[in-house]
Amino acid sequence: MPVLSWAYQPDKMTTRYDFDPAKANQMLDAAGYVKGADGSRAKDGKKLSFSMYTYSGDKTIEGYMTVLQQNWKDIGVDMTPQYEEFSAFVTRLTKTFDFQSFFVGFSWGVDPDQQTMWDSKQHGPGFNLYDYSNPKVDQLLDQGLKTVDQEKRKQIYADMQNLVMADAPALITDFPKALAGVNNRVGNFIPNAVGTALYANQWYVKDGK
Repeated sequence: MPVLSWAYQPDKMTTRYDFDPAKANQMLDAAGYVKGADGSRAKDGKKLSFSMYTYSGDKTIEGYMTVLQQNWKDIGVDMTPQYEEFSAFVTRLTKTFDFQSFFVGFSWGVDPDQQTMWDSKQHGPGFNLYDYSNPKVDQLLDQGLKTVDQEKRKQIYADMQNLVMADAPALITDFPKALAGVNNRVGNFIPNAVGTALYANQWYVKDGK
């Protein structure tokens, strides 16, 4: 959940993935992936490597990929960044699903409902690009939308998050801060603490010019 969301509850998270290279190395050793002289890991003669797709032309995204690639390399895993034009990248994620892994930014809504990301019915029409399916998560997401009491919703979404974190179909790396500016002639463009209303069909110019 976004840090400024009313559903943000770090004290109720039972599953965490702290930055721990030593533990990562230990787990890879235990799994039989041995480091060679060049520092890369392999098992049964097969190198431990994968590709990660993202879109080109964004310096911030490139910075993320550089750090991620180095972090993987530090524990003996070769991650190869694959950059492509944005429309081709979107087709890959939403139509062909041809990827080992990908890195993408996503804007959450003000409401903590996250059906588009985790609900099994949202593979295709929504943002469940990895075909994640957990019936209990589906049930909690439905329950969250039908519940009015905010305190009860908070517990529902805490339970949902813990299940998703344990399954780890995707990992949220961070919630970056951003500045949003708008001319005061524009109406219904409403920045807020979680995200920004980006639906241009709902904007209007106040003086009609």
